[in-house]
Amino acid sequence: MPRVLWINRSYGGRLPRDFPQRLERFKEASGLTWTWLARRIGVSRTRLHGWRRGTEPRGGGLFCLIRLARTVPGGIDI
Repeated sequence: MPRVLWINRSYGGRLPRDFPQRLERFKEASGLTWTWLARRIGVSRTRLHGWRRGTEPRGGGLFCLIRLARTVPGGIDI
């Protein structure tokens, strides 16, 4: 069975309810500050702050977050 990243199409493609907490854990695992995490993903700090408050990432931001997660040990699992 292929590994499901963060999106599970069986419930409409929405991210898990605990996505903000997962983002926090991912940030800690990556060793990046919020500023550098935003830069690596290619989004503004304001956009990243919105994700932390529950706004779902979409399009390029989500794609870049997934790509970055693949480079961090355990990142995809978080």
